[in-house]
Amino acid sequence: MRAYFLDRIRVFLTILVIAHHSAITYGASGNWFIKLSSADGPSALALTLFVAINQAFFMGFFFLISGYLTPSSYDRKGSASYLRDRLLRLGLPVLVFGFVLGPLTVAIAESRNWDLGERWLELMAQFRFVMGPMWFACALLVFSIAYVLWRRLVPIRPGPKRPIPGHLIW
Repeated sequence: MRAYFLDRIRVFLTILVIAHHSAITYGASGNWFIKLSSADGPSALALTLFVAINQAFFMGFFFLISGYLTPSSYDRKGSASYLRDRLLRLGLPVLVFGFVLGPLTVAIAESRNWDLGERWLELMAQFRFVMGPMWFACALLVFSIAYVLWRRLVPIRPGPKRPIPGHLIW
């Protein structure tokens, strides 16, 4: 059963992620690939305030949703299929971003006089891994592996299936 309310929350949180990193790009304090404005003045203060409040909850909310859905996914798939799925859905994107897209993003951020290709090839030759925004997927992968190990060490019997609460269930 699809939990549409969770989809709506994830869309809203994704918009917050984009707004968060845009705010850092345009003046809020924080670290991001490109900074197009200095962190001083009234707009920087407002953007920093937004980033500070936003950062206090939005990624934690993503982790909460993931943790809420993990047991049912594990119970449905079993440990081997669950791990294979997590490695494909989380591990592969981390590797592709880390070794290909991350260095490309750094090259774009650092390139000045159309030396983008040269800089990217230089970073690729160094076998440079850039975690960047994929820290979240990497953390989810680590938590998924830890969950599988925990379920193997502490076997629990699945209880009765409970429906995911919707807008009609309170």
